[in-house]
Amino acid sequence: MKGSHAHLHRIARILTGAVLFFVIALPLAWFAASSFLSREAALRGWPAWADLSLHHYLALAERIPLGALLLQTLSIAVTSSVLALLLALPAALLTARLRGPSSSGLYGIALTLWLIPPIALSLQIYFWFQQLGLYDTYPGLGLLYAVMHATLALILLSPFVDRIPRRVDEMIALDVLGSLTSLVKIYAPILAAPLLVVGVLCFLRAWSELLFASLLTDYRAGVLSTALVGLTSGTHVAWGQLAAAGALSLLPAPLFLVVLVFSLRVRRREISP
Repeated sequence: MKGSHAHLHRIARILTGAVLFFVIALPLAWFAASSFLSREAALRGWPAWADLSLHHYLALAERIPLGALLLQTLSIAVTSSVLALLLALPAALLTARLRGPSSSGLYGIALTLWLIPPIALSLQIYFWFQQLGLYDTYPGLGLLYAVMHATLALILLSPFVDRIPRRVDEMIALDVLGSLTSLVKIYAPILAAPLLVVGVLCFLRAWSELLFASLLTDYRAGVLSTALVGLTSGTHVAWGQLAAAGALSLLPAPLFLVVLVFSLRVRRREISP
C-alpha cells in the first residue's frame, strides 16, 4: 500500500511538472528563442538552426546603453533587496517577541501598506522626490524599493520567526550578547533559507518594477524596464529588439528556481530525523 502511494505521488509530481513546463516555461522559452530570429524566419513557422542570429541584440545595443542599464538595474535590485531584509528582520523579531498592541500594530501597518495599490501613492511620492532632490537618482529609487519590499519581507518572515524556540532568546540573554551581534550570529543563520528566498523575491520585484521606475526617473537613472517602454511608439514597434530586451529581463528567473530548490532541500533536512 505504501509503495503504491509513493508511486502515485511520483506520477503526480511528474504530471504537475509537465503541466507547469507547458504552461509557463515553454511560452517563455519560445519568447526568448524569437529574439534570435528575423521577422521573416519567425513568420515562416518552425525555424531552423541557420535562422538564428544575434542581429536584434546588436541592434538593441546600438539603440540603448544595454550594458549600463543591466548593471544599473542589477545594482538597484541587489541594494534594495539587502536593505529590505535589514529593515524587515529586526521588525519581524519585534513583532514575534513583543506581544501586545505594539507588535500587532506594526504587522498591521506593514500589511496595510502592502495592500495599498502603488498607483494610489505615486503622486505624493513624486512630489516628495522632487522636494528632496531624489528624482532621477539611483539612491532615491533604491531607497523606495527597499521600503516597499521591506513590508513584503516582514509579512513573509514573521511566520518563520515565530517558530524560533523561546529558549534561543534565553540563551542569548545568558550570554549577554548585544542586539546587533545576536541578529548577525544567531538569528540570521537560523533564518538563512527564508531570508534567501525572500531576498530573491524582493530582487525579482525590483528588477521588473515599471511604475515608479517610469515615474521617478528620466535620463540619468534609467533601468531596463523603462528602456523596454522606449522601444515602442505610436507608429512602430521594434518587435525583435523588444524580444531581445525581454529575454534579457528573464535572466534572473533561473536564479529564483535554484534558490527555491535549495530552500526546499534545506527544509527537508530540517524535518528529517
